[in-house]
Amino acid sequence: MTKGELKSDLTAYFVRRPGDFTDTLAEVCLKDVHRQIQRHIEIGGRRLELNWQCMETSDGTLSVAADAKVATLPTDFKAPRRVWTVSTEDASLLLIRASTDNEIEGFRQTAAEEPGAPIIGSDNYLQRWWIEKQQLQFFHVLSDTAATTVQLDFYKFLPYYASDAANDWFSNNIWDVLRTGAEALAYDSFREYEIAELIRQKYTALLLHAYDGDRTQKTRKTKVYRPPIASARV
Repeated sequence: MTKGELKSDLTAYFVRRPGDFTDTLAEVCLKDVHRQIQRHIEIGGRRLELNWQCMETSDGTLSVAADAKVATLPTDFKAPRRVWTVSTEDASLLLIRASTDNEIEGFRQTAAEEPGAPIIGSDNYLQRWWIEKQQLQFFHVLSDTAATTVQLDFYKFLPYYASDAANDWFSNNIWDVLRTGAEALAYDSFREYEIAELIRQKYTALLLHAYDGDRTQKTRKTKVYRPPIASARV
């Protein structure tokens, strides 16, 4: 379904109040919902990040300068998935494990509290990465002598529709979520808050059902690697 078709559906829904529901309002409501479903939702005081399969992408052109530990994130970056270094010889990928805040703090304390400890480097310690200050950060330098190419697998924000003829995975597969969310926002603008809340409950149920289906589909087609028990000590 295209954006124009979604707007036509909304106009038909609000046919009895043509003076209140305008094309401009339809555009504003759809744009807001399109942004909402790519961010998060609050459920019972718990924040659920919405990372759909259609938002998965990769950028294999990130560069970390020689003697540096940071790379600039893509402009459409939302959340990280995996990080790899790219070999200069055969373009093969080497996975780098993600770090937790507690682990990084432990690394820092060890380096600070043990004067005789060796310098942490790629030859004597496992590399780690994390996201901080809108940058991809590494615990130690990737290379002392040359820039290193890094591939970042991540979730990106899908852009809003450029024209009425435009569409994307959301409008093609969960258009009912977009439309219902836009209806709730329209009633908010009419100051009919009770109706807006009822429709928002329906929107939330539709959204969670669609997201659960998306996650289930991904789980079924994803091969999970389970290392030997002995390797868990590494």
